[in-house]
Amino acid sequence: TRAPIFAFLIHQRFSNSHDPPVAADTSESLAEVGYSQENPPSEDLDRHTALATTEKCMPPPGSPSTFAPYARTLPSAIPLPICWKRNELALLAVCNPGLAPLQDAAATTLQLVSEFMALVDAGIAQRFPSIFPPGLITWERWVWAASVYTSRVLPVQCYLNKGEKASQSHIVAEDEAFQSPADVWNELGVMIPLLDMLNHDESAQVTWEPAVPQDDMLMNGEDHNEGEQIESHPPRTVLHKRVKKGSQVYTHYGNWNNQELILRYGFAQMSNTNDEVRIGWTIQDCCGNVKSPSDYTPTFLKDVDDVAQAEESGDAKLSGGKVYSVESGSNTIGSWWTKNRIEVLEKNTASDANTIAMLKQGKHLVAYAKSDGTFHPIFLSACVVGTMSPTGIDKYCAKMKEEGTKLELTKKHQTVLRHYLDFYFARKLEKLLTNLNKGLNDHFNNVQLWTRASQGGVHYNSNNGEGGNASSDDVAYTGWQSFFDMHAYNGTMEVEKKYYALAPDSCVLTLYDGHIRSLQAALDAVSTPEKFESTVLKQLGDLDFVIAQEESEDDYSKPGIGSNEKSKASDNSGKGGKQSGKGTGGKNNNDDAKSGGKEQQKSGRRRNRRGKGDRPAAIKLHIGNLAYATNPSDLFNFFSKLYGRENVLECHIPTERDTGRSRGFGFVTMPEQVALKALQSGRKHEVDGRLLKVAESNSAGSGKGNRGGGGGGG
Repeated sequence: TRAPIFAFLIHQRFSNSHDPPVAADTSESLAEVGYSQENPPSEDLDRHTALATTEKCMPPPGSPSTFAPYARTLPSAIPLPICWKRNELALLAVCNPGLAPLQDAAATTLQLVSEFMALVDAGIAQRFPSIFPPGLITWERWVWAASVYTSRVLPVQCYLNKGEKASQSHIVAEDEAFQSPADVWNELGVMIPLLDMLNHDESAQVTWEPAVPQDDMLMNGEDHNEGEQIESHPPRTVLHKRVKKGSQVYTHYGNWNNQELILRYGFAQMSNTNDEVRIGWTIQDCCGNVKSPSDYTPTFLKDVDDVAQAEESGDAKLSGGKVYSVESGSNTIGSWWTKNRIEVLEKNTASDANTIAMLKQGKHLVAYAKSDGTFHPIFLSACVVGTMSPTGIDKYCAKMKEEGTKLELTKKHQTVLRHYLDFYFARKLEKLLTNLNKGLNDHFNNVQLWTRASQGGVHYNSNNGEGGNASSDDVAYTGWQSFFDMHAYNGTMEVEKKYYALAPDSCVLTLYDGHIRSLQAALDAVSTPEKFESTVLKQLGDLDFVIAQEESEDDYSKPGIGSNEKSKASDNSGKGGKQSGKGTGGKNNNDDAKSGGKEQQKSGRRRNRRGKGDRPAAIKLHIGNLAYATNPSDLFNFFSKLYGRENVLECHIPTERDTGRSRGFGFVTMPEQVALKALQSGRKHEVDGRLLKVAESNSAGSGKGNRGGGGGGG
């Protein structure tokens, strides 16, 4: 539906005529191809006379005969991602936050190609030679028209009368006619000359007022008092603030994050308060009574000695109460996330059965961390449940069915929650910074970013004396904030003491900065007890949790009712087995050692089939001989068709880092019974003309990965 708009903009801007008309003259078009009243076209019309069979749409009374003056004021280039060069787009591919806008730009480009080719194949130049002579419509002009339309189109409500929400509810006036269905109007919107020239600023000086028709009865859905005099007027822009002569007038484009600003308008706002970062949380990201990771130091403590002192002093008195993430498949998941804890999670997050089942299967709960330091309510509630002590879970479950029962956070629970949020977001930030460090290395002269959340994190400064023992080598690390200030301001514009990134590289860095600032804001929210109380605990109070003000008994060391004792015992016996193996290993001969090695390999394969907590056992299959053109969606659809969509738990095709090209193999994870059926059936699996080689993978099952869990930031 957008194609006619693009063609119209190209015609009005690039036509050889000084004033290309809005409505074509049919008689002139017929004369150009040799027809006249004496020589009319026959019923078997030649393709050159398509205009003769087209119903002529007359423009509304009072409308201009040409829009060429307006079209020629439009900028010759709009810096949307669809107009970026390949090396500029490559900067989006260095890290996860850039993949979404990169995929959007690729999808938009493919759609433009499809629309352009459909127009060319339909023979628009041959069928309407007087309007579109050869050479008028080119690919470059097509992309220009698309970028101009995307960056300047306004909602259809700007044209409709006051109170009308959609074109279907519009009451058409006597001298007005819709040449297109109402759905098309809703989709396309409108372009308003002059108004679309105003730049963006949050403190806008103008307000758009829809039309109020002459007849009061035409007001559709607008409440007003009986006898109230309503001034009728056409659509108009009202300046509601004083503006100095010669100063620029601004409007407000909307409360968009930087990803949307880049895709819609081709710029990004530095320190955008609407920025947020997408995060993924699983129950394995929040398990208690586990060993503290050796490489983790709370960001609000400077070093390991401070941690020991804090634990002794009571600020971080977490004996038996430390909550961290664990590897997928760990027995700790089943012993910590008991049936009671799952029930508490379902009640306090208001999640449906499908969401709970998804979490039990090890899948992610998608949430967002915002740059203003607030947390996604479901995510925060899940963290509260995940950090409760086993005894606290049991006490709450005993009263949960009573009406009006609210979950109370004891003082110790609050401390555990604070440390857990610090750990979780520190891991997310470090993951993002590590990926950025790898990706930006080739673009910015081998820069080495500081990738730890400690020692200032994004504000790390090697000259402030804190980074002296950050590394034993001689690498000069740069904090993200220093790097951003050095490189991002090269292509910016200042408006009312705010900076806007215009150049593609500056836009991408500002996009990444928004994600980093959001994660850092989450860490800042727990950096001191006072901030934790004013942000996290306040938000929990708003979510109807009870914040205890006095100490009460809360034991994290005792297992709760319904805990997976079998898994716990298996975990302990596994550790004992390893120790026993080590103790006898020196006495056994080499043959025994080799035999033990084979048994260990078999045991490893058995472990790959082990369920994860309450999750059914699954097997990861190695899929070889894939065509390079086969993508994960193709592979997923193929196996879903054969074995059922619900049985394809995970599908992945590794790619080469430099080129993004498939490596020719992939992995599909399915429940054990279904996977064994695929292995033993002897069925041929063929995708894109290639006979696949299906075998059990030697690597661990779905979900095995880094300590920080999956989902966001990196």
